[in-house]
Amino acid sequence: MKIIKHKSGCIIIDDTYNNNPQAALKALKTLESVSSGKKIGIVFGDMLELGKNEAKFHKKIARKIQKLKPKFIVLVGNATKGLIKESFWFEKNQTKEIVMTLKKLIKKDFVVLFKGSRSIGLDDIISKL
Repeated sequence: MKIIKHKSGCIIIDDTYNNNPQAALKALKTLESVSSGKKIGIVFGDMLELGKNEAKFHKKIARKIQKLKPKFIVLVGNATKGLIKESFWFEKNQTKEIVMTLKKLIKKDFVVLFKGSRSIGLDDIISKL
């Protein structure tokens, strides 16, 4: 987990190296604890290699994300498609579109968590912001 102060003044929590249900829940808990008084944004990528339980684990994380009531949610990857109605969804190869969307959403009074498996490419998105 890396903390980055974006040029907009927003705080980015970069947790893009690995993603699994336990790590995702811990990252969301960290986001909740450090975002006091700030708005929350979440960029969440697929958790890979979960086998037959993939859908179940993604739904569990989606419910936790919704409980945090983020101002925006960006989902990336096939396993996240359709999980949360009030979200933006992209395929992992839509880097340009994701960056354009996030540039409109990220503001100085936000804390934004980026959480996903490395192969989803969220670290590349952060570097382009």
